[in-house]
Amino acid sequence: MYVDDWITGQDTREEALFMSRHAKNIMKEAGMEMRKWISNDTVLMAQWAAEGFDTHPMDASIRLGTNKTKVLGMAWQTLDDCLTLDTKDNLRIPRLVLDSTNDEVSDLIEIHIFCDASKLAYGAAAYVKVRKQNEVLVNLITSKTRVAPLKAVTLPRLELLGALVVARLSSRVQEIVRKKKECKVFHWTDSKIVLFWIKGSSKRWKQFVANRVQEISELTDPDSWFHCSGQDNPSDFLSRDLVLIHLFPTTNGGLVQPS
Repeated sequence: MYVDDWITGQDTREEALFMSRHAKNIMKEAGMEMRKWISNDTVLMAQWAAEGFDTHPMDASIRLGTNKTKVLGMAWQTLDDCLTLDTKDNLRIPRLVLDSTNDEVSDLIEIHIFCDASKLAYGAAAYVKVRKQNEVLVNLITSKTRVAPLKAVTLPRLELLGALVVARLSSRVQEIVRKKKECKVFHWTDSKIVLFWIKGSSKRWKQFVANRVQEISELTDPDSWFHCSGQDNPSDFLSRDLVLIHLFPTTNGGLVQPS
């Protein structure tokens, strides 16, 4: 059973009749009436009709759900007793964020990589921003998430681990993007403590912080790091428990925030 369609089968007509009666009674007790009963067995269909079942007219093809619902977008061929799924003849998946065949000098490419952390997880999200004449295009190109260590770690150190993910991700992204075109890179954190660590000398900090700041400084330019508010940080979604229904409208809005 899925949402409002129930599909089942039995080895014999008697077993199918018993199950249909049992299911009908259970749903009726819950205040729900089962309708549009259909089978590829005409005798069973006649028995259902005699017992007052709301039957569906027998047809060569019975469609389950609507074409708009992918999960239920199936058709049951009653004569052949098989389920079929309509497929799209033309399916296009965009593969290129940057078009290497377009050599317009006016194109300005920026890579913006954000990091965030919580007691649950930390990670980074990378976006490419292309300014083409009067048009600005923004796309999420990659992201990376890590589960927070089981051992207790302070939140600033978790934020630093997120910044390290940014640095490693930035190195790989730049290697790929610069094969196509030159770009400016900006790294963002909503932790002023982490920003202070990165801007300072790694020799000033204790080993945990020093080791990670040193690697971040080797992979990225400390001057390319900036602070953003937590409210404007799109990577905030990576670090916290978020209901899926709340994700897409907010994410789409976050991608077009003015810089």
